[in-house]
Amino acid sequence: MTERREKGAGYHHEAKIILSESDTVRPSGAIEHKERYIDNTEGVIVSEISGTWNAVTKNAEGEAQIHTLAKHSVKTRPLPVELQLENVLPKAHPIHITPSRAKPKNRKNKVAFDIPDLQMGWRMNERGLMTPTHSPEAIDVMLQVLYDVQPDLVVLGGDEQDWPEFSRFTPDSNQFSSYTLQDALTSGERLFAQLRANAPNARIHNLASNHNTTRLDNYLAKAATVLLGVRRAGDKYPLISYPNLLQLEKYDIEYVGGYPAEVMNINDRLITFHGDKATQNSTAHQYLADLDSGMGLMFHHTHRREEAYKRRKHSSAANMGRQSVAFSFGCLANIDGAVPSFNNAVKTNGQVARFQENWVNGFGIVEYDEGDAPFRQQFVHIDDTDGFRAWFNGKEYTPQGLAAAGYSYQFGTNSPAEADIL
Repeated sequence: MTERREKGAGYHHEAKIILSESDTVRPSGAIEHKERYIDNTEGVIVSEISGTWNAVTKNAEGEAQIHTLAKHSVKTRPLPVELQLENVLPKAHPIHITPSRAKPKNRKNKVAFDIPDLQMGWRMNERGLMTPTHSPEAIDVMLQVLYDVQPDLVVLGGDEQDWPEFSRFTPDSNQFSSYTLQDALTSGERLFAQLRANAPNARIHNLASNHNTTRLDNYLAKAATVLLGVRRAGDKYPLISYPNLLQLEKYDIEYVGGYPAEVMNINDRLITFHGDKATQNSTAHQYLADLDSGMGLMFHHTHRREEAYKRRKHSSAANMGRQSVAFSFGCLANIDGAVPSFNNAVKTNGQVARFQENWVNGFGIVEYDEGDAPFRQQFVHIDDTDGFRAWFNGKEYTPQGLAAAGYSYQFGTNSPAEADIL
């Protein structure tokens, strides 16, 4: 048995020392340095030093006196604690999907449904009032059109989460915290459940972007490098990553990583990615310079509605006369100043200053044939100054009153398909 005093505890604690094959003993004269484990759960011995040595002193008469001295010291450290994801990000309420009974549309062409920059997130001021960084009204309208269209392909264009909690920029206020982060994740998963419920037969692809990928990865790289890329055995995605936190696999959503280099093909003539340019004037014209003749690019990131064409003077015989086009459909974010940006501000009373960003609410639909074939894009504009009304195929769409519920807003619960919170 050995005896040691817990640092700062004020009492003695006895623990049996067990020497294992992995223990090391290094002699140093009469001193032994030992590393071994203790048999309780309070700590691991990292260093134990014990031994004796002789010292000589003189007594009052000047005669030499030999003394045998002993030393015994133990240093410990806490046992490693297994990291639980629930301690970092608590789990949201489980979501049950009740798919619609919609059948695939019988049509000649394929249809892709593009959902641009959602910037989902929440602000919470000192009075507990919640303000969304996304636009619930615009999302409401989008979900209604999605159900009516029943596309073959849904493209989530990136920046589904805004994640100011992970931003490298100085925050505009104290309105973002672990609580708002959890609410953003919950709202995001609810939306994905609703997308799958409204479009049960569609392939859904989610593009990587600067907010939903780069922002989180950069934060982990600086604050917790050891967690970057760590995954459970057999898991497809890292433990703390956008596709895992939003449970993309659960809703059969395919993640397209590799931002900003990776692009996705709609067909042989149309490609899409989130985007890495945002100019004050026409970003579409910037992209046109990089496109081959006859190619199209569906981009995102600017939050604006843009469309630009170009016919090159010199091109191959196969592409002779074909136009290149670059276009974007806008965004489904809050465009009145709630999204942290270079222009927004928060008042001293905690309210977000109303600011008209040069952004547009909307989404888009692309008809196409597979292979080397033409395509046709169609813009669906949502007028936020006129009750968030939109028109598509001769039908008017308006929010179904769900946005008035504020924080308790449930995406699309008035639609024929529901994603219920259990």
